[in-house]
Amino acid sequence: SIIPKSISKDDFIKYLQKIEDKLVVEDKCAIQYSNIYINSRYALLSLVDIETNINIDITVHNLLPIYNTKMIRFYSLYDQRFHILGLFLKHWVKINNIKGAPNGFLSSYALLLLIIHFLQSVVEPKVLPILQEIKSINKEYKYYNGEKELTTNLYFEEKIDDIKEYMNIINCGNENNMTTTELLVQFLEYYAYKYNMENHYLISIKQSNRIKAKNCEQIVFPIEDPFDVAHNPGKTLKYNSQQHSEFIFCMKKEINNILSGEYFKNYNY
Repeated sequence: SIIPKSISKDDFIKYLQKIEDKLVVEDKCAIQYSNIYINSRYALLSLVDIETNINIDITVHNLLPIYNTKMIRFYSLYDQRFHILGLFLKHWVKINNIKGAPNGFLSSYALLLLIIHFLQSVVEPKVLPILQEIKSINKEYKYYNGEKELTTNLYFEEKIDDIKEYMNIINCGNENNMTTTELLVQFLEYYAYKYNMENHYLISIKQSNRIKAKNCEQIVFPIEDPFDVAHNPGKTLKYNSQQHSEFIFCMKKEINNILSGEYFKNYNY
């Protein structure tokens, strides 16, 4: 994402068009394809390099995806069990054909947020910290959703010593020594059987307080985006849809498969 020192929201598309002209029209770079996509959340210039076939996406004043990626990477480095769970569940939704927001299921990003929330706020002792709650810091950032200007807080703690102290306090000195497989079973059991029974609260990875989800009656897993205050990453999976039935059925089936010993019998996670 390019962050110019001075540019208004109205100039975002023009700015991308200038970049496109420089790269494509003036043949400054070997580009075989280019297009500008516009929605309520961002404008994006998509390019494909002719030599490597690599996709290149350029946005203007769109820091939120960068911070999302940075935070998820931090969690992956903090505890390898989260990284393994993320890889396994991404593979699991793929082989069961229950993936993708355009298909009415959950995006990979929404799935990762479900995992993080479970490891932060459901399993005991906690596996992951809530990085936004460790200190009271406001790193204000303004962005646009359609014509509306919104404000969010980009802070999350990255100092390992402070995180360790926080985890020691919330876990009362205990550590979670469960295997990845044990965590996987509890994750599936929680979202397949227990979550809706707990008053359909908003799934958040940035706050420990459980808040009842508002205006989300048709959403199976209402998820609070950690940075984009106008975005609900879980909005694509709807109650009583075929996708809902398939997703829950696959979760229950996977629990039975794991507990039967068919999976992971040759691994020691």
